[in-house]
Amino acid sequence: MATAMDVEVVFSQGQQGYHTFRIPALVYHDGVFLAFCEARKDTYKDWGPMDIVLKRGVQQEGGGLEWSDVQTVCCVPDKRCMNPTPIVDRTNGTIHLLFGTIPPQVTEHDMIRDGVHQIRLCIVKSKDNGVTWTEPEDLTDKVLGKENPQWACFALAPGHGIQLKSGRLVAPGNHMVKKSSTHAEAPRPRSSPPSWFRRTLELVGWFLFSRDFLQGGVARSFVVFSDDHGETWQLGGKVPESPENLHTSECQAVEIVKKDGSSSLCLNIRTLGPHARRQQSFSEDGGLTFSPGQLVDELVEPCKTGPMMPTVKNYGGCQGSVVAATPPSNLRPEGSEFKNWVLFANPNHLSLRENMSLKVSKDGCRTWSPGLVLHKGPSAYSDLATYEEGGAVKVACLFEKGQEHPYETISLQRMSLEDVVKGTSG
Repeated sequence: MATAMDVEVVFSQGQQGYHTFRIPALVYHDGVFLAFCEARKDTYKDWGPMDIVLKRGVQQEGGGLEWSDVQTVCCVPDKRCMNPTPIVDRTNGTIHLLFGTIPPQVTEHDMIRDGVHQIRLCIVKSKDNGVTWTEPEDLTDKVLGKENPQWACFALAPGHGIQLKSGRLVAPGNHMVKKSSTHAEAPRPRSSPPSWFRRTLELVGWFLFSRDFLQGGVARSFVVFSDDHGETWQLGGKVPESPENLHTSECQAVEIVKKDGSSSLCLNIRTLGPHARRQQSFSEDGGLTFSPGQLVDELVEPCKTGPMMPTVKNYGGCQGSVVAATPPSNLRPEGSEFKNWVLFANPNHLSLRENMSLKVSKDGCRTWSPGLVLHKGPSAYSDLATYEEGGAVKVACLFEKGQEHPYETISLQRMSLEDVVKGTSG
């Protein structure tokens, strides 16, 4: 199994004057790891000024990594930049980075309450493996402008997007909408954020008197995609509303490929609610339509519940990550119909953000192995990548990790796929 030497801190609190680094995203391309995250200037919380930053980890002889300094990739005046979603276009080597911008003091709670988002969907690109980047381009009106009812809020991934074997680029996301809202009658956003006193009263009121975290809204996962190497983007399919009222939230996508050449797209989804289980939804048409989300018993996530209602802190689980890996022939079960496997990482705990673990599915996300523990202590968001080194398939997990709380560092752990399989064999 992985040893301590395979783990290294990439970002840590206080580095280069930032308060906290959160929300990791990871891709590997041409011998380089690109490790993205949000650099939060004043707090570890989800509001306030923040940039999206990058460190490049270049592979060295012997397997070590040489990391660059922290590089600011996305900094927009009077906005906070959130949810880095990188995608590698294997056709031409371009790195696409989608992200969202929001006024610094506007929270998700504010937008859900008001019923109209203040988010812009943006993209930057790099043609030199992350050394330089274009200026941000705003995609919001072109991709999401015709949505009616208007979304109360939305976000991508977070974590990497993927390229399908067809060449299509896919970025997963999630949105919330109030059914009473339309473009014509949506409430106007507040011109200034409410006071801390008012915000506290609203949260306390919700906790004491209502179980409706979404305030009459519906949360649904979706994808955006590009069929022209990122020149234009389109809104793809959405996970259908569930009769069981299973709200679908942050998600990542993975392509499941069979030996006969057919493939399907799977969304692995954070569940908003007291269920403490993740969901999966499948697409057979490259992300144009999706099946209803289904809870997966083996994929638990933190969602502590009390005698009457979930706590505010853990009401909606935690983000998780998935990635595909093509196993060597000596690891493949005889007679398997699947060409690739799927790996999944998250805090494998029913109530706390701790116990970061890896699980493996060898049968197209139908069943999952027991978890290989990467870190028993506090841990939260993560992102996975696979790569080859010395003829062996390797797995890398970039995740939030600490001793007292999960947001002390963002660390990278690397191991061979063979060691992962041994560690998850039960």
